[in-house]
Amino acid sequence: GATWAGFNASWAMIAGLNVAYDTEEDRRWFEIAARAGCLAIMVVVLVMAALFGTHYIGRQLAGPTPGRILPRIAQWGAIVTILMISFAIFYRFGPNLREHRWQWSTPGAIFGAMLWVASTLLVQEYFDRFASHYRIYGRLAATAALMIWLYMTSATILIGAELNSEIEKAGEKSGTERAARKQK
Repeated sequence: GATWAGFNASWAMIAGLNVAYDTEEDRRWFEIAARAGCLAIMVVVLVMAALFGTHYIGRQLAGPTPGRILPRIAQWGAIVTILMISFAIFYRFGPNLREHRWQWSTPGAIFGAMLWVASTLLVQEYFDRFASHYRIYGRLAATAALMIWLYMTSATILIGAELNSEIEKAGEKSGTERAARKQK
């Protein structure tokens, strides 16, 4: 079930990235399926690396550190780094773009990762302090919280892609304007 969900989530993210980059999908279905599968596997590998890395970093730094603040900073640093790498890979290989360079993936990946951290902390704070979601959802409260968090996660990925798309369009526009000035 998790494999199927991850594959479909990657496929849906590819469709969303095509919308964000204003491009039409002209790849064959098996090319999209292969790409979605590779992206889903990449996310699983990076998540496993993040889990192992944060556990390992936490164990290494937990000993003499008073207050355990340094391990938390290191863990969040590892999470943000893995997020930026994941977002950049999605932005580079997800949309149907022929000549897409890595440099256009970086600003949106950084912004998306920071937005994801902020939205995750806000959702956590909301459910910890303010929400009466147990009264509303009952036994499905954890499922409702997960669905809200997944929605926020996909929104941050697509907002970062939209930022990349606009930066790329501005760069192409200014490049065209420079070329026109040189011809005059």
